[in-house]
Amino acid sequence: MMKNMTDGSVPALTSPGTPGTSLGSSPGIAEDRTHNTRDAAEAPQATATAVHATSLSDAHRAKPEAQAGQVRPNAQLSRSQILDATEECLISKGYDGTTIRRIAAILGCAVGSIYRYFTDKRDLLDAVTQRRFRPVLEHVRGRQRVNRTALLYVQVATDQPELYRLMFWLASVGKVKQTGAMPAIVRQIIDGWAAQLGGEGQGDAAAEHFWSRLHGQLMLGGDIQPILDSVATDAAPQRSASP
Repeated sequence: MMKNMTDGSVPALTSPGTPGTSLGSSPGIAEDRTHNTRDAAEAPQATATAVHATSLSDAHRAKPEAQAGQVRPNAQLSRSQILDATEECLISKGYDGTTIRRIAAILGCAVGSIYRYFTDKRDLLDAVTQRRFRPVLEHVRGRQRVNRTALLYVQVATDQPELYRLMFWLASVGKVKQTGAMPAIVRQIIDGWAAQLGGEGQGDAAAEHFWSRLHGQLMLGGDIQPILDSVATDAAPQRSASP
């Protein structure tokens, strides 16, 4: 009967070539037990490897999000970048909405990185508003005609009239007792015009008068064309050296 079962029903229970070998001593079963023991021993290691791989995969997927809010190293942050971000914030959020913390968020940097270049918010905004008139000063120093540089001055001022007014407000805050307080860059532009409008004293007075009329019309929203037409644009410069 055992032979029939061996020949027909359960051939896998006996080892090939060893008839009559008992189940307990079967090499096949021993091999299976060896495999089972090795699998059981390797299971924790395989699980740990899978968990580690999953963690690496999750970390890789999370990496862009972490980088999005990552603080930029100070070495990569320039003064020009800070001024660009400040002007963007100032135009979109206004004076009250422009804060050092918000500017730092735009740049993705620490607040302290901005204080490396500027003492406070007022110092930062003063630099932003005056920077807009750098092209005007460069043209003045390049000996361009007064009417042309004055027209450029008007264009910059009317492009962002709020920033133009803010520039003068920042220059006058805390200087109530100081008459004639004005942004440094405007003072330099007037001095450049003076060099083209006459000699010592005469040119200074003419440039001051010309600028005050121009500035008054800009603040009031009046017509500036008559002022531009009135200036002596073809006057030869009395001083040989540019300021």
